[in-house]
Amino acid sequence: MPIDFNVDRVTPIKTDHGMKVQSNTVHAAVPAPINPFDIEPVRTELSANEEAVKKMVAKSRAFKITNDESNSMAVQMGLQAKKLAKRIKEAGAEKTKEHRLFTGAVRNLVKVYTDMLEDIETGLKGKFRDYSRIKEMKRREAERIAQVAAEKVQRQINREAKVKNIEPVHVPTPALPQKQAPTRTEEGSASIKKVWTWKLINITEVPDEYKILDAVAVNKAIRGAVRNITGIEIFQEDKPVFRG
Repeated sequence: MPIDFNVDRVTPIKTDHGMKVQSNTVHAAVPAPINPFDIEPVRTELSANEEAVKKMVAKSRAFKITNDESNSMAVQMGLQAKKLAKRIKEAGAEKTKEHRLFTGAVRNLVKVYTDMLEDIETGLKGKFRDYSRIKEMKRREAERIAQVAAEKVQRQINREAKVKNIEPVHVPTPALPQKQAPTRTEEGSASIKKVWTWKLINITEVPDEYKILDAVAVNKAIRGAVRNITGIEIFQEDKPVFRG
């Protein structure tokens, strides 16, 4: 039984969008305008492979390994699929190479300015927060002073009422300073929002349900020949590897 995934019949994806326009006049050929972001040419090229790849998928799913010969055939077909996938990925990467380089260059240029502007925003947010804290402290102090004064007056009234054997007058709650309202400007507004957050104090006191196993560190230790880690089972498993 021949080993054939019909790979040669799969049309390799092209790596350029070159187009020519024929002319019946004596004038030189004029290149047709190309949209560098038009996905349709790539879709058309890849669709030429669709039926062949689907047949490969169906064949691989139905294939059974029953002896050494069929085992070799399975490996052969797996490697053919792997190589073809690599070819298509490389060709696809080649098509987007210039765009990726351009995008990266633009992103780097933009970052120069956004970093500076974000530095402005971060710095001013910190100053706004500090000023808001100072205002809040002053508000709380004014609130405390007003309450103390009202309580002092109430005690005096209570004493006089007791001497005169009459019902004391209750001093109304003083008008306390209002909490900070948002700062509104032509550009928008700013306010302080209370957000619950956290910081680590002592990892040994943290309950186990909030701890995360460091898989990277565990894998590194195993690669370094560590074979015993308390609470972890270290074992070997069979992992098929296709190279070619």
